[in-house]
Amino acid sequence: MKKKILFGIVASALVLGCSDPVKPDADSSSSSGTSITSSSSTKSSSSTALSSSSSDGLNSSSSTAKSSSSVATSSSSQPKSSSSYKTQDDIPIGGINTVYDSIYDPRDDHKYLYSTYTANNGYGTILTISVMVQNLDYAEVITLGAEEQDDDTKVEKYCYNDIPQNCDFYGGLYQWAEMMNLPYECNTISCAHLIQDQHQGICPDGWHLITNPEMWVIINSTDEGIEGVKSQGPWAIGGGRNTSGFTLLGGGEKNK
Repeated sequence: MKKKILFGIVASALVLGCSDPVKPDADSSSSSGTSITSSSSTKSSSSTALSSSSSDGLNSSSSTAKSSSSVATSSSSQPKSSSSYKTQDDIPIGGINTVYDSIYDPRDDHKYLYSTYTANNGYGTILTISVMVQNLDYAEVITLGAEEQDDDTKVEKYCYNDIPQNCDFYGGLYQWAEMMNLPYECNTISCAHLIQDQHQGICPDGWHLITNPEMWVIINSTDEGIEGVKSQGPWAIGGGRNTSGFTLLGGGEKNK
């Protein structure tokens, strides 16, 4: 039985995410004083779902479908909108007292909310990052289980259980190479030489796939660890408190 792991950006076992460039805090004790830029879907691509903005990414082999958030963090040229969203109305299962801002993806005019976090990145450095709190939902829909994301001329996605509304809620599901915006063959051969720091993948311009250190910033931004990052539902067993407002969603998986 083959397992195909897909990334949902935005969403989320972990997250396929997009985020801002990592910015070391002025009081950071980092000896180098530079930011860590390994992207989350490169070095930490294994087992996180891409969560809508910049917080998550999952690594996938050629066969499983795990819905996770595809998070993206933004770089200095991020296309921020002028509006601020102070409520949870625009995201499913939102956070507690979280302030959100938004961007529009010019490729399809899709709006994503993001939030900003400051905390330890797990390597002794205090970083401030902006991360999408919704899974990425960009691409042309194809049939899960019947079609491969093998057309390198366009971006393709699956919707969980082939239900289009699931993409609205969980974000798109992507094979690893698709999420990374690399040739389809990179699902089965090494393409390490093509992976960049703060790798953009299929995130909007100015955003990159979330990195492992950036994911730790989100986790460490509350006193509740992963429970403060998990959405209040839906999870197979219980739900988180989501005090961070990151809204990490668990959407299941499909085995082939």
